[in-house]
Amino acid sequence: MSCAIDTNILLDLVAGDEDSAARAESALENESRRGGLVISAPVYAECLAHPGWRQRDVDGLLRETKIGLSWDLSQQTWIRAGLAFAQFVERRRKNPGDQPRRLLVDFVIGAHALEAGGLITRDGFYSKYFPNLRLVKP
Repeated sequence: MSCAIDTNILLDLVAGDEDSAARAESALENESRRGGLVISAPVYAECLAHPGWRQRDVDGLLRETKIGLSWDLSQQTWIRAGLAFAQFVERRRKNPGDQPRRLLVDFVIGAHALEAGGLITRDGFYSKYFPNLRLVKP
């Protein structure tokens, strides 16, 4: 079984402080022993948007760390993402200041991770909208 990686972990690894980079590296090493590591296409795109990080940098990191890239997202991933996002929108509509804003891409990352078998992330919101998702926090 593989484990997906959230954007914040890759950014910690390459642009974080020494402590967060070490925690990210440790989590990646531990999970790689359990199975493969993978990122979704939206995580790849978010990495490309990071200031100063070019495509060759992202590609080099993936090659060096043997992290796979899943370009194709299943119909089920999109459905799960849409349904989870709908829950978020409804909760936010009822309590506007109660939750920070989220983008659909966050839910696509979570739905992809559900299929992958887990998610390495610092972001705790996933447990609310993907309760069956195995979360790995560095």
